[in-house]
Amino acid sequence: GGKAIAVSFGALLGLLPRRRPLLLLAACYLFFSLIAVIRPHDVRSITTYLTFALLCLLLVPEAPLRTGCCLISGVVVCKHLNPILKRQVKAHEQEGIDPIL
Repeated sequence: GGKAIAVSFGALLGLLPRRRPLLLLAACYLFFSLIAVIRPHDVRSITTYLTFALLCLLLVPEAPLRTGCCLISGVVVCKHLNPILKRQVKAHEQEGIDPIL
């Protein structure tokens, strides 16, 4: 676990000396890990990256950086959504509910 997160931080480190996106992602992770704690971890990651994308849209002045941050967020959110959806389908199947509905 954590590969997408580590790669995200690595990519943002590559932007130095432009550090705002890196600091925004770190701040989001710290906030949702220490202050407004969200569990389970995959839901925390989704919330963190959605918040990160929104903050980048509002606070990062360079359009290419905003776009890159949103793309990174999109990839990580999709990666973390898949297991959540699989758990939901499995739970519905165990309850005898058609997961398609």
